[in-house]
Amino acid sequence: MARSMGINRVTCYKWTHLAGIFTGSSINSKREEYLRLRAAGWTRERARAFVGLDKRSAADADKGIQSFYGGRVLADGTVNRYTNQQIIERVKNSRTRYVQGERINLDTVDKVIHSRCLSIIEREALFDYLREGLTIRQIAARMERSPSTISRELRRNSSGSHGYRPHAAHRKAAARRACPRPVKLLTISALLGYVQYGLEQQWSPEQISRRLRQDSPSDPTMRLFPETIYQALYLNARPYLRRELCPHLRRGRRRRKPHRAPDQRRPRFTTPMTPLSQRPVVVNDRRQTGHWEGDLIVGHRGVPRSRRSSNAPHGSPSSLTWATSGSRTCSAPASSTS
Repeated sequence: MARSMGINRVTCYKWTHLAGIFTGSSINSKREEYLRLRAAGWTRERARAFVGLDKRSAADADKGIQSFYGGRVLADGTVNRYTNQQIIERVKNSRTRYVQGERINLDTVDKVIHSRCLSIIEREALFDYLREGLTIRQIAARMERSPSTISRELRRNSSGSHGYRPHAAHRKAAARRACPRPVKLLTISALLGYVQYGLEQQWSPEQISRRLRQDSPSDPTMRLFPETIYQALYLNARPYLRRELCPHLRRGRRRRKPHRAPDQRRPRFTTPMTPLSQRPVVVNDRRQTGHWEGDLIVGHRGVPRSRRSSNAPHGSPSSLTWATSGSRTCSAPASSTS
């Protein structure tokens, strides 16, 4: 067919596979034998066992569905293709397992905890020393580590069939680093009920945390930090408390207000302010005319709620004075002469 159409044979195979057409005799031999036995009156279970097909393939053959790697062709000719993630999700009992360690987040792998923990560079150096045939004490002396650290690393993070692999060992160590604990509010029903009752009584999380110590002084399980209550309310992925309890908080927010770090806060003004210590000397001496100087007078603790502001140029007897209200709005300035 490819020669008659004047195209490459590989291209023709690719087009037919995209359309869900497979012509290999080894692929359709069992299927054709199964359909022949079914047409002869055999039951599905008997024909399947005789040919050697699984239950899913036998059911698809009866329905006119043809399966191929990555998709299926329905009886009406519709081709359904699946991604690798969809294929993995449909596998109930996986036949393969990860020998070199499980898949974890790369941020967890790259995170540096402490200098006492082996880094990926040290694990690569350990692998090289093992290939050279050095002993554990010789490796520890070169890496400036304790021999027990090297022995423990080889015992914990080596695989039986592949031996020690530095990157696989680093992934296993990072996965072991996480210590998930059960949520305290979910494991202790009395504690959860107490927190819900306190929120319904308009208590703040800080009050609930302190009342727990007073009401249950001899029960160490009835202890909770205020931040735990906030996270139980505002955690979007797994809210442990009902969202209806959020309006009972002081602020009544259903979402937590984001807070920036001190070094990441937005500045108050678009342009940086010039401190008084950097004021020019000629302006500070007030000998040169033309420079303006302002002053703001506010009463004790803002009472009465009125302010007076004045601006005056250096070397001039005139000044501009106006009153400002408590809402930080001002009237038009009036010119006066001092």
